Amino acid sequence: LFCRVTRYCEGKEDFLGAEEMMNNALDIQCDDETILLRLGKVYLSQNKFEHCQNITTKLASSSEGALQLHGDLLIAQSHLDDACIVYMKLLALNPVNYIVLETCLSLLYRLGRTDEVQQLIFKAESLDHDSSSPGLLFSKGAMFLYQNKYLDSFHFFNLVRKHKIWGPKAMSRMIHILLHYQELSQLSCFENTASTQERNYMITARMLVSELEEIESNNKSFYNIRGYVHFCSGELDPAVNVFSEVLALDKEYVPSLLGLAKTLFPTSSSKARNILKKIAQFPHREEYHREFETCYLMLAEQYIAKDKVDHALELLNAVNARNKSCSKSWSIIGDFDQSKGSFLEAADSHAKAWKISRETDFVSGYKTALNYYKAKKTVKSIEVCEEVLSHGVQFKEVHGLMLHHCVRSIRP
Repeated sequence: LFCRVTRYCEGKEDFLGAEEMMNNALDIQCDDETILLRLGKVYLSQNKFEHCQNITTKLASSSEGALQLHGDLLIAQSHLDDACIVYMKLLALNPVNYIVLETCLSLLYRLGRTDEVQQLIFKAESLDHDSSSPGLLFSKGAMFLYQNKYLDSFHFFNLVRKHKIWGPKAMSRMIHILLHYQELSQLSCFENTASTQERNYMITARMLVSELEEIESNNKSFYNIRGYVHFCSGELDPAVNVFSEVLALDKEYVPSLLGLAKTLFPTSSSKARNILKKIAQFPHREEYHREFETCYLMLAEQYIAKDKVDHALELLNAVNARNKSCSKSWSIIGDFDQSKGSFLEAADSHAKAWKISRETDFVSGYKTALNYYKAKKTVKSIEVCEEVLSHGVQFKEVHGLMLHHCVRSIRP
């Protein structure tokens, strides 16, 4: 009964009520692992890290539930290396625990260890006798997403979008891909003109939003996704309305604050900046780590434009500390170095962005080659041009011209 009431309170985000219920249950059964784990999760939801730590000490350290709670606590405290060790132990106990695998893949990506992701997928695949297991298919989608292979990622998420457990997550990721990545121009359902591509992105995204609404309509994150669809469709007023409705219920809901800031930038940049500064002042919460990262990156660009370099670097260092696979932060640093005429430093920063993107961000590749050329490192510039040209046709003319200039400059 206490657990049922607790779940109801958590659904209403009444974490104090949930905490009271679990403590009452603990008075009756003080050593019950299920109750202790539930209470630990309630503490974690409120960022009561010390209370959660006390719970973990009462649990058997070899228990899977205790290990996972400990790992989640470390993630919430941004101790990602330690959390990854705990999650790898959990996977050693059960390599086909796909809930654990999902978190482990995310940790490896953020720690810049994406080469290890595929090994875990192969291991799970070899032990799972069902090749169409929804957890396995979702994990493959996540793997390809972290490798910047968006077409493959979209395909695997699509295979599980009707599943009761994995479907909502898969659809959210699919919408995210449609709204934010140009790489999907390869999809066969899209024609070659930019306007047709953009129109089809939105048609598909709206279809997925309609499907998601049937199962997630009471969820704040769903309304946030709907707001982003409006925003990416150029429907700014409806987007503002959706984000504002969510914020009327929770004025510190970071995803909607960020969405509102993005939507306001074209018409009211000062208001947008103030919202971003407000987000940056919040204590960091791991559940919104992507939104905090985007906020820091946007603010850093604003600070650099105003020559407040120290503030910008502080934010960019915070991004790199929590996500070693973020190429955007190095691109921003490279753009700043280039604007100051420090071409070699700019080239090195863009080269890091190019490497982190697994050589899929062709803009970073171009900027790397350009700045090596300007720094009179012509041979390096040629090498980068050839690397970019070997990866695909995007920006082929630009890189071909860059390569031509490099070759001419070293001819006697």
